[in-house]
Amino acid sequence: SVEQAEALLHLALPHMPGDADLLYDLACAHSLGGELESSAEFLERAIQAGFVRWDQFENDADLRNLRESPLFSEVLRNYGR
Repeated sequence: SVEQAEALLHLALPHMPGDADLLYDLACAHSLGGELESSAEFLERAIQAGFVRWDQFENDADLRNLRESPLFSEVLRNYGR
């Protein structure tokens, strides 16, 4: 389930706090769970850690809920997108 995946990702976070892929996966999990503010925060952290796959952000089904929120545009705007 999304909840189980999210819980496992959060367990890994203290051991890999700057891992861009982990942060992106957390953004996706939170988006799927409807936790849009958390999703946006993790997406921003992923970008700061070097995960800058702009096309993926626009097309990843796991981020659909976040993309439908103004928070998504805010995050991307912070990086000139």
